[in-house]
Amino acid sequence: MMSAVIAQKADFRREHHRGLQENRSKGTWIVRSNPAPARVVQPFVPGTISPFGFSHYIRSKLHQLSRLPRDWDGNGGVPVNSVASFGLVGIMGRVSDRRTVYPFLSPFDKGGVLAEWHAGQQKIEVEVDRVGDIYVFATDERGRAILDAELDESVERKLRQLLNLLSQKVNKENPTWRRLFDR
Repeated sequence: MMSAVIAQKADFRREHHRGLQENRSKGTWIVRSNPAPARVVQPFVPGTISPFGFSHYIRSKLHQLSRLPRDWDGNGGVPVNSVASFGLVGIMGRVSDRRTVYPFLSPFDKGGVLAEWHAGQQKIEVEVDRVGDIYVFATDERGRAILDAELDESVERKLRQLLNLLSQKVNKENPTWRRLFDR
C-alpha cells in the first residue's frame, strides 16, 4: 500500500515538472494545487508595478503599528490588535488592486486601525475597531459626505468604486506618488 502511494507521488512530480518545463518557455507558469483548477500566473517583469506592492505596504505598516508600546501617545494608546489588522487586510484585499493608492494608516480606538486616503477635498476613511467591525466614511471632491455607513456588500461595492476613482485621479495628477512610500 505504501509503495503504491509513493509511486503515485513520484508520477505526479514527474508530470508536474514536465508541465512547468513546457510552460516556462512560453513566459507563463501554470500553478495547480489539488483539487483547485489550474490558474495561470504571469511572471513579474522588473520595472512594472508589482501586484503585491499594496498588500506588502499594508502588512508592513500594520506590523509596525502592532509593535507600538502601550501608552505610545501619552494618552493610554494601545497598539493595533490582530483582529483589527486581519479585518483591514481582508477588506483591502477585496476593494483594492495594484493601482490603488496606498492609504495612510494610524492606530484608532484602543486597538483598532484607521486607513485614510486624501485627494484635495475628497476623503475616504476605513475604520476597523478592536473587535473587527468596519465603518466607512467618504466625501466627494467638494468635501460633502457621500458614504457614512458600516460595511456591508453595497458599501463594499461603493468603496471599491470610490478607491478606484480616487486612485485614477491621483495616478493622473501625480504618477510618481509611490515615491512618497518608498523606504
